[in-house]
Amino acid sequence: MAWGPEAQRRLFLMYRDGQPEREIVKVLIGEFGCDDKTVRRCVVALDLIQAEFKGDLDDNDAGGLRERFERIGGTERYLGDIRRIWSAWTRSQSSSEIDNKLMQSHRDELLPTLLDLREIGAFPLHDYDLAIWHSRPEDPCWPIAKGEICRDLDGGLTVRLHAQQRLQWKYLEQHLSGDQVWDAIESWKQAMAEDMRARLDLLETIIERVQRPVEDGGAGLVVQADIRQDGKSGPALSLFYVFSVFD
Repeated sequence: MAWGPEAQRRLFLMYRDGQPEREIVKVLIGEFGCDDKTVRRCVVALDLIQAEFKGDLDDNDAGGLRERFERIGGTERYLGDIRRIWSAWTRSQSSSEIDNKLMQSHRDELLPTLLDLREIGAFPLHDYDLAIWHSRPEDPCWPIAKGEICRDLDGGLTVRLHAQQRLQWKYLEQHLSGDQVWDAIESWKQAMAEDMRARLDLLETIIERVQRPVEDGGAGLVVQADIRQDGKSGPALSLFYVFSVFD
């Protein structure tokens, strides 16, 4: 920012209080002799920072905010500088009213993601869903609480949490940098994938043994997702029946 601390403080106070851009520009020019374009660039930068934090930026770039920002000389470096200065300024405010308002707003933004983290601990229920997923290789992902398990073409399994797609997840990582919670989440995801892999392997082993010829110690039966789909296959067992036996 190309002006003194008093002008900067006045701009931030007016922006925090919701004053319109034209009023901020008018005051900064009239009282501090600031340049119109410089003031507008700073205000638009703050708009971008707030939109990013709230997750309001979409494919249309929040109504052209970024396009306007670049048109008036904004750069990524400038945006980073304003983000750093704005963040430091908001933290430095001594008024309890301001602090409470900012902290409450921040908590409100992060609370849904924190609640999601609290509910991810449950493993999938033992039901027919696994048999359905096993019989539908074209379906890459299987839903779990607050996320999904996805398989790749090589059979590898990856656990994805819906919360990780939110911008607030990045803020949690910043606030809780180095916290044991991230190791715990990664360990849980690995355990979830290993549990699913073990269940799939067991199901496949049972299917193989059911279909193994009688003379080789198997049942000599065909396992099908739907035993009605092929009337010529001879004696067969439903995949769901096999799954319930193994479950």
